[in-house]
Amino acid sequence: MNFRFAHCGDFHLGYDFGYLPPRKAAARQADLRVAFFRTVRETLKWGAQVFLVSGDLFDTPHPGERDVEIVSKNLAHLSKKGVRCFAIPGNHDPIHPKSVWNRPEMASYIHLFRGDTAAGLAKANIGELNLTIAGIPWDSEDAFKPPLQEILKRKLDVSDRSILLLHGSEAALASEHPAFKEHPFEAEDLKRLPFGYVAIGHYHKPMDVARWSGGAACYSGSPEGLRFSDHNLGERSIVLGEMDERGSLVQVKRKTINARTMKTLSYSAGDGTTTDDWFRTIDDMRDPDTLLRVRVPKQEGGEQRRAEVLLSSLCPDYFYLDIIWESPS
Repeated sequence: MNFRFAHCGDFHLGYDFGYLPPRKAAARQADLRVAFFRTVRETLKWGAQVFLVSGDLFDTPHPGERDVEIVSKNLAHLSKKGVRCFAIPGNHDPIHPKSVWNRPEMASYIHLFRGDTAAGLAKANIGELNLTIAGIPWDSEDAFKPPLQEILKRKLDVSDRSILLLHGSEAALASEHPAFKEHPFEAEDLKRLPFGYVAIGHYHKPMDVARWSGGAACYSGSPEGLRFSDHNLGERSIVLGEMDERGSLVQVKRKTINARTMKTLSYSAGDGTTTDDWFRTIDDMRDPDTLLRVRVPKQEGGEQRRAEVLLSSLCPDYFYLDIIWESPS
């Protein structure tokens, strides 16, 4: 019989959305909770036997009571339905004695990989599924330590079906942002490991990192965009996968989760576009569930005032519309 799993991560529950007005920031915080609920619902609809969180479930190791309650109740629901839950701490919710991971309502329903400081790997075996799940927790003391360096030196004893949870940065991402130099790994190294699927967190954009015969490594991405950066824009999703009895990945797909979408537009001085062009483009994109940031060149005199009035008239048609006026270089 085939085995199914759901992979998610980087919810960042409790993120403050400080760039938004308070009412809309609160609405976006609620969106993150809804995203977690939707993920649990899709996990059950998929018939998954295992639920995987690849780090940064919370934006802090000390989240608010509401977020802890939402998570613990949903984890309890998954457990009641026979779904086993596994997670690793991320860089935003690392493990320490007073962190959320040590609260009883969390510890009762989820297996947290705390790690072996010598091997950098912790494992759990589920005999009836012929499955090994391993996890590499975030190393708060050395964020730039390559997480696979010790594991690649060792012979790993795993079941026919095997999954690795990892929170780190694929080497090709390093040029995007300093944070993507933390816990660096090479995509080719993942193919050398004895895992049929590698569930990766830390990078917020859904992305396939590597594929090989019978296996894959994927970033699930964050289920809601958090900021107007390239890796937070667009459609957000979770990963749903299926393995055969030999541990080969026979199916992997994405399920859209986000309630609201983040987008950006950018125009440059001298590119031939006018205020009317910008207005028509933004008007065509109108959507009450979209957050849109537009960069446009500043105008002169009365034309600037006209442009401001024209574009600001579209604000009620978006969840959030941010117009950034840029002075010509």
